[in-house]
Amino acid sequence: MRSNAAVGSFERMVFQEIKFGLSAVTRFRFISTNDVRIALAIKHDDRDWCDVVAPKPKGEEHDVYGFNVTEQRWSYNTRPKDWRAIEGKILQWAGALEILKNNS
Repeated sequence: MRSNAAVGSFERMVFQEIKFGLSAVTRFRFISTNDVRIALAIKHDDRDWCDVVAPKPKGEEHDVYGFNVTEQRWSYNTRPKDWRAIEGKILQWAGALEILKNNS
């Protein structure tokens, strides 16, 4: 896929985020909303921040955003397209991960 000329913005951003690999304490989840076909959230157990690969507010290009799960805020107040729906899904997922962690 990396050598495929048809690789789009989403794939390029994902490759950029995982070029150094994912650790054993890294979780990831694909997300979709009514307005966003696909986004990727990457959560590290050892920090409050979640990396989010999602479409920019306008257009089809993707970018990387930071979301603090504990403080429920976007880094530099920069948000992706349909950020409220993405944020809700991340918070729901982070809650489930916390329950899983506490029950392990």
